[in-house]
Amino acid sequence: MRLVGSIRPSEGRLEIFHNNAWGTVCSDNFDALDAATVYTMVRLAGGTKPANGRIEIVHNGLWGTMCDANFDQASATVVCTMLGYNNSKLHIPMHILDKEMAISFSNLKCAGTESDLEDCKYSSWNNSPCSHENDIGIDCATPVRLLGGRGPFEGTVELYHFGTWGELCDNNFDVKDAKVICRMLGYTSGYVEIHFENNIYSN
Repeated sequence: MRLVGSIRPSEGRLEIFHNNAWGTVCSDNFDALDAATVYTMVRLAGGTKPANGRIEIVHNGLWGTMCDANFDQASATVVCTMLGYNNSKLHIPMHILDKEMAISFSNLKCAGTESDLEDCKYSSWNNSPCSHENDIGIDCATPVRLLGGRGPFEGTVELYHFGTWGELCDNNFDVKDAKVICRMLGYTSGYVEIHFENNIYSN
């Protein structure tokens, strides 16, 4: 799969390689979900869960790593946002096993509000002086939301996992768990109340 016809690697006409030839994709029934699948040109690899790992970026159909030179919290936030996560918790060095993989770029400098890495400042593609000892990894915060409540501060808990939102089972769920979710949503203090069908627990 590739995007052609643009000076930016993240935009252009979508083409797919099939039966030894490149072909275009018909726009019939092509929607935002399909576009999001194509758009994801960044991934996390080698981590312990989908939300953490070594940053890898695709360029000209090949995946490469990112150097840690000048990489900061704002840059990590942009990567996590591209992957659909709320925010980044930290960035960590991660050494790659495949030494043949390219180092896509380095010296990334983001403000933290960008929706695409290409809107940030960086060195030119595949022209990094770094070695794989400088590969960078991040840990993104798991996306969580509340639906069906009277406001943004209450509702059914849903978590985002592998591209899908799903409800959280209430087995062994207690006030301590609820407080963690509230903190993830930015509510650091106040009254916590849990509704299990007809029962209410509070703290």
